[in-house]
Amino acid sequence: MQNRTLKSITSYIGLWGLLMACHVQAQPVFVPVLQRSPAYMGPNALPLSWTQEPAPPKYGRIDLLWEVHRGGGDRTHNPFVMIRVPFAPGKVVMDLTWRPVEWFKTTNETRILRGSRDSTGFNASDLWVAFLAKILAAEGRGKGWDLSLHVATKTTAGKNFESARHTNAPGYLFELQGGRVWSRPGRFPDRISVFARGGLLVWQESLYAQNDAFSWGVRSHFGYKSWQLGAELTGYQGWIGNGDSPVAARIDMKSPGQRMQGIIGYQYAFSDLSTHLFRAGLSFPIHPQPKSN
Repeated sequence: MQNRTLKSITSYIGLWGLLMACHVQAQPVFVPVLQRSPAYMGPNALPLSWTQEPAPPKYGRIDLLWEVHRGGGDRTHNPFVMIRVPFAPGKVVMDLTWRPVEWFKTTNETRILRGSRDSTGFNASDLWVAFLAKILAAEGRGKGWDLSLHVATKTTAGKNFESARHTNAPGYLFELQGGRVWSRPGRFPDRISVFARGGLLVWQESLYAQNDAFSWGVRSHFGYKSWQLGAELTGYQGWIGNGDSPVAARIDMKSPGQRMQGIIGYQYAFSDLSTHLFRAGLSFPIHPQPKSN
């Protein structure tokens, strides 16, 4: 009798242990999923575009700047390179924009929130190729409006998707840019520009989905004796709603110079990006050489 009772108790204990093991194995394990949205990636993964004067310039230029991003538990700094090449002066220009490498450091809380692998490191960034083509041109400074088509594509040069630094997926931008310039000789400021852009920003979210966002920007330039002060409000609005709607205000200044110009700028992001962006560097205008007789 005692042996039967002991066997019954042993059987019950074994069955209970088996059920508990199955229950433990069935418990869901939470693993953060990397999201391809600006709020959950590094500040250079899906950056805000810069609103430009809609009239394609006649000359090229090379910008070399240093950028520092702070906020949201992310500290990033990187060089910024922009090369502008006129294909048809005053009609079509090409811009190559590249951040060759970025160094980053995030807090542990931010790393867990993003589901990223590393909290420190460095990696290459994406290359953007853009074209600005004139559609309508003003009759003269202060008369009429300029209108251009802006098309850009993002390569997959950016690395370290595992650490939520870049999307490892293509992106595209299609916009119309329009505006007007008023010349005021002998007055302060002697040049005022107001222009805006709007269009579609698309990037790959996963193998089977993409995010379509409305991209926009409003900007103004104030000039005086070749000095230029710019102010801008810009952003884009994604349809998924997973931290894909950044909005930011910017201010920047460019000094005069025939061979070299200084650039400083600051950006404050209200949502879905690192809060502060400081940038400073040099711009080198490229003027065509006069033809010899």
